Amino acid sequence: MLTLGNDETSNVTKARADEWDDIERMLNNNSFFSFITPRNTWKEDDGMTVLLRYAGLIPTKTEQEEEVFPFLTRILDELKTKSRVTIWKMIYSAFYRLSEWYNDPLMYHAFGAIVHRRGNNESVFKINNDNHILDIIEGMARYQPKSDKDDFKNWDSGLFNYLLLSNAALCWERWPYRYSFEKHRQVDVWTMEHIFARNQKDLNESEFKDWLGEKYSPQKFEDYQKECKENKGDKWLFDELGSRYPSTEDNSINNLALLPRDANSSFNNKLFEGKRELVVQWSSERWITYWAPPVTEAVFMKSLTGLKMTLPYWSEEDKKAY
Repeated sequence: MLTLGNDETSNVTKARADEWDDIERMLNNNSFFSFITPRNTWKEDDGMTVLLRYAGLIPTKTEQEEEVFPFLTRILDELKTKSRVTIWKMIYSAFYRLSEWYNDPLMYHAFGAIVHRRGNNESVFKINNDNHILDIIEGMARYQPKSDKDDFKNWDSGLFNYLLLSNAALCWERWPYRYSFEKHRQVDVWTMEHIFARNQKDLNESEFKDWLGEKYSPQKFEDYQKECKENKGDKWLFDELGSRYPSTEDNSINNLALLPRDANSSFNNKLFEGKRELVVQWSSERWITYWAPPVTEAVFMKSLTGLKMTLPYWSEEDKKAY
């Protein structure tokens, strides 16, 4: 593709080589590479092979299994029936299309959400226009809870995609703030986090002190332990903490947010205000590796429109606004 030949002038070949260099520089930009490349989708982590897929130059199953360099084999096979100019137009057109979407606020977040959604990621190679992207986005936005409204128990690819889309949409609304598909792609396991959660286990004395703060006393801990033996620990906490502790467990989407598993475990059974303190720390201390996606961060910061910033808990009004 890049060597001189008698089928074209040297100027054409040199221009293609320069364009190839430009493409490789862009593919080495981790933000762009992460935008077009879902995690664990393909064995190759090379930007050019990902681009070749978008160009339609996908090796056959036999080439994938038997060839050392299956993409090179695919191009050489295509060159038997197509000119170098034709092959290059396929590659450059794919790159130009992806670059345009990367630099467009709406298309960056819409296409990036599609690339990183769960299910049918191979279909991203067939997307070649804005309307196709927006049609898929409309489907992602049509999440419907099941009749029991237990989204925590029922969480699946549909709910994951819906929440991913909400994060991308929030960043689009706040452009030039971009959703970081780079950080998204680095997440090992995604989990659902209860925004306002009831205690899932009996508290030890240290945890009990954290929850009660200035209200703590050894006598209260003793009273709490007695109630726990009767399986009434949650009721005791609600009576003591009031609105800071949920009266019932809420597993609906109104009370759930996306969070990487390592960040979720660091919450370690905290009250809403304790989770908020951690999220503030994660966003301000650059040395901390935990990451809360934008909507999750905005939930605990209470920076979304309609949330009551003065309340140190997740109210019913907050749930409706969310």
